[in-house]
Amino acid sequence: MRSDIQRLLIIGNSGSGKSWLAMQLAEKIALPVTDLDTLNWEPGGYGKARAKEAVLQDALVIARETRWIMEGVYGWIADSVAAYATHIIWLTPAPAECVANIKARGVRNNGSAADFAALLEWAEAYETRTGSSCYQGHLAVFAKASPAKQIRLSSRDEMSQFLSLC
Repeated sequence: MRSDIQRLLIIGNSGSGKSWLAMQLAEKIALPVTDLDTLNWEPGGYGKARAKEAVLQDALVIARETRWIMEGVYGWIADSVAAYATHIIWLTPAPAECVANIKARGVRNNGSAADFAALLEWAEAYETRTGSSCYQGHLAVFAKASPAKQIRLSSRDEMSQFLSLC
């Protein structure tokens, strides 16, 4: 078991496997998990974002704890908590694989059909869209970390292999 993993940040595209990997790791190494969606959105789904200042404040409270996993697509949150992480995992499966994963899991958290279609389009555009939650935004967060903290996984097989080492 990897005892050096104490504070783990998992970033990647929607549908890349962040939540799945976080839950698998939480079971193996007994770390509490925070899905950044729960910090970013008001309770009840994806209808209304919380104030960014409040989101960052809540994320930093968690980041200052001794043991945790945070997972999410939000590069602007990840950038604020990355310095506290002992490790950063960046999941980079192909966008088409992410879209297939989203389709397989279906609509979540009171999402509408229109929201679901927009999510699929957004995930497909991971490598070409702009902002902190795209490929380039995640790369910027990941690149700031020391190589000893960096773990990049590009497939479900690589995720499973990593889990077998924990």
